[in-house]
Amino acid sequence: MFSSSKDTPKDSHTGDYIFQYIDQWSEDIGSERIVQVVTNNATNNVAAAKMLKEKRPKIFWTGCTAHTLDLMLEGISKLQYFSKIIEQAKAVTIFVYAHHKTLSLMRFFTKNHDIVRPGATSVMVVLKIFSPLVKVLRLADGEKVPSLDFIYCEILEAKNSIKEASNYGPIFHSTIKSDFEVMEGFIACVETFYHGDLEKQDRVVNHELSLYKNKIGSFGRTLAFKGCENKDSEFDPDNDYIEDKLFTSTQEP
Repeated sequence: MFSSSKDTPKDSHTGDYIFQYIDQWSEDIGSERIVQVVTNNATNNVAAAKMLKEKRPKIFWTGCTAHTLDLMLEGISKLQYFSKIIEQAKAVTIFVYAHHKTLSLMRFFTKNHDIVRPGATSVMVVLKIFSPLVKVLRLADGEKVPSLDFIYCEILEAKNSIKEASNYGPIFHSTIKSDFEVMEGFIACVETFYHGDLEKQDRVVNHELSLYKNKIGSFGRTLAFKGCENKDSEFDPDNDYIEDKLFTSTQEP
């Protein structure tokens, strides 16, 4: 549901300015109704996030995943090894496609294939390193399906693909349940969501998580296993989706 917007072309978008706007908006709506604020990773937004965290510690402030990946690609492209190859590839491409005779010769001898062909070339290494991140970027920037439930696994796959392409050390295949970074993030999430309530934090982290991992209680029911198998991206608690599903299932012979 859209709440409001603000036209601020003449204002200086400092960290304090953004914080004041978000804080007032939180006050108007009610901070207890707000779970998360998402912005890009600009310095002023990071500064505003720190201010909001101090005043309203229960609200999550998250950097945009697509913007983060975009910055990663930009940063990698500026590394000396990659930037040199990218500039050389650009120069060759511009030269070939800017001269009709050269382009005709290229198409004749390559049988209309692309300039870059599979092989152990520096350009192919660069492409193999960039392609996995570009794939994740497109998934994160999509509008049809929320990426929260699968984006971390896609990032892990991208990391492994990059390691294979660059021959960089061993490839580690980790799972969500055993990944240290994921667990640290999970605990930080619980601490924020139940800020100041150690009893609830203890219950979620030290008790209910164990039930989930070991499939005990409600997590061990057949219905729970079925729910894990059938992810439905069209779920919307605001409509009659659940009632329709239940009604359909009861009508089946």
